[in-house]
Amino acid sequence: MCMRRRVTSWMRRVMRSRRRWARSRGRNRSRMRSGRRWMNRRRRRKWNSRMRRTRWRRRMEGGEEQKVDGMGQEGEVDEEEED
Repeated sequence: MCMRRRVTSWMRRVMRSRRRWARSRGRNRSRMRSGRRWMNRRRRRKWNSRMRRTRWRRRMEGGEEQKVDGMGQEGEVDEEEED
């Protein structure tokens, strides 16, 4: 019985710790979601860096007129939405 009482005390401690973690997770769920959004933003930054490199190549090839066109920017936004 003493062993069981010790186990229950440990279980209570574990439950308290889990409840603390659950509360912290409940509070940090927004932070976790924002963290995932940050990961997505990092991926989008990688895509943006690639798109910017292509943009620079287009600038070097055809000048800044293609950059002024809205078509290229709309295409960029579409690829960001797909990712």
